[in-house]
Amino acid sequence: MTNRSADDFAPIMPYLTVEDGHAALAFYERAFAAETVHIVPTEDGDGILHARFFVNGAMVMLCEETPDIPTGAGSPRSVGGTPVTIR
Repeated sequence: MTNRSADDFAPIMPYLTVEDGHAALAFYERAFAAETVHIVPTEDGDGILHARFFVNGAMVMLCEETPDIPTGAGSPRSVGGTPVTIR
Protein backbone atom coordinates (compact mmCIF):
# COMPACT_ATOMS: atom_id res chain seq x y z
CA MET A 1 0.00 0.00 0.00
CA THR A 2 1.19 3.49 -0.78
CA ASN A 3 0.35 6.54 1.25
CA ARG A 4 -1.83 9.02 -0.60
CA SER A 5 -3.38 12.15 0.85
CA ALA A 6 -6.89 13.59 0.88
CA ASP A 7 -5.83 15.58 -2.19
CA ASP A 8 -6.28 12.34 -4.13
CA PHE A 9 -10.04 12.37 -3.48
CA ALA A 10 -12.05 13.08 -6.63
CA PRO A 11 -15.25 15.17 -6.55
CA ILE A 12 -17.28 11.99 -7.17
CA MET A 13 -16.23 8.45 -6.33
CA PRO A 14 -18.00 5.11 -5.90
CA TYR A 15 -18.30 3.48 -2.48
CA LEU A 16 -18.93 -0.26 -2.73
CA THR A 17 -20.42 -2.47 -0.02
CA VAL A 18 -19.31 -6.09 -0.32
CA GLU A 19 -19.63 -9.38 1.56
CA ASP A 20 -15.90 -10.13 1.76
CA GLY A 21 -13.61 -7.11 1.54
CA HIS A 22 -10.38 -9.08 1.21
CA ALA A 23 -11.78 -11.18 -1.64
CA ALA A 24 -13.15 -8.07 -3.35
CA LEU A 25 -9.82 -6.24 -3.15
CA ALA A 26 -7.99 -9.30 -4.49
CA PHE A 27 -10.46 -9.47 -7.39
CA TYR A 28 -10.06 -5.77 -8.26
CA GLU A 29 -6.28 -6.12 -8.10
CA ARG A 30 -6.35 -9.08 -10.52
CA ALA A 31 -9.07 -7.80 -12.83
CA PHE A 32 -8.21 -4.10 -13.00
CA ALA A 33 -4.64 -3.84 -11.64
CA ALA A 34 -6.09 -1.91 -8.71
CA GLU A 35 -3.69 -0.44 -6.16
CA THR A 36 -4.94 -0.69 -2.58
CA VAL A 37 -3.76 2.34 -0.62
CA HIS A 38 -5.62 2.18 2.69
CA ILE A 39 -7.36 -0.48 4.78
CA VAL A 40 -9.12 -0.08 8.13
CA PRO A 41 -9.57 -3.60 9.52
CA THR A 42 -12.36 -4.74 11.82
CA GLU A 43 -11.50 -5.03 15.50
CA ASP A 44 -10.80 -8.76 15.14
CA GLY A 45 -8.67 -8.11 12.04
CA ASP A 46 -10.66 -10.53 9.88
CA GLY A 47 -12.81 -8.02 8.00
CA ILE A 48 -12.59 -4.57 6.44
CA LEU A 49 -14.41 -1.55 7.85
CA HIS A 50 -13.12 0.71 5.08
CA ALA A 51 -10.66 0.52 2.20
CA ARG A 52 -9.51 2.79 -0.61
CA PHE A 53 -8.02 1.67 -3.90
CA PHE A 54 -7.19 3.20 -7.26
CA VAL A 55 -8.10 1.92 -10.71
CA ASN A 56 -6.52 3.87 -13.58
CA GLY A 57 -5.96 6.82 -11.24
CA ALA A 58 -9.57 6.90 -10.01
CA MET A 59 -10.26 6.27 -6.33
CA VAL A 60 -12.83 3.69 -5.29
CA MET A 61 -13.76 2.96 -1.68
CA LEU A 62 -15.35 -0.10 -0.14
CA CYS A 63 -16.57 -1.56 3.12
CA GLU A 64 -17.97 -4.89 4.19
CA GLU A 65 -21.67 -5.14 4.87
CA THR A 66 -22.74 -4.34 8.42
CA PRO A 67 -26.35 -5.49 8.83
CA ASP A 68 -26.06 -5.47 12.63
CA ILE A 69 -25.40 -1.70 12.68
CA PRO A 70 -28.55 0.45 12.22
CA THR A 71 -26.87 2.70 9.66
CA GLY A 72 -24.94 -0.14 8.05
CA ALA A 73 -25.27 -1.14 4.42
CA GLY A 74 -25.85 -4.57 2.92
CA SER A 75 -23.99 -6.29 0.12
CA PRO A 76 -25.65 -6.85 -3.28
CA ARG A 77 -26.73 -10.36 -2.22
CA SER A 78 -28.29 -9.05 1.00
CA VAL A 79 -30.21 -6.16 -0.57
CA GLY A 80 -31.10 -7.89 -3.84
CA GLY A 81 -29.49 -5.17 -5.94
CA THR A 82 -26.67 -2.72 -5.69
CA PRO A 83 -25.48 -0.94 -2.53
CA VAL A 84 -23.17 1.45 -4.45
CA THR A 85 -23.19 5.06 -3.31
CA ILE A 86 -21.60 8.00 -5.05
CA ARG A 87 -19.87 10.54 -2.80
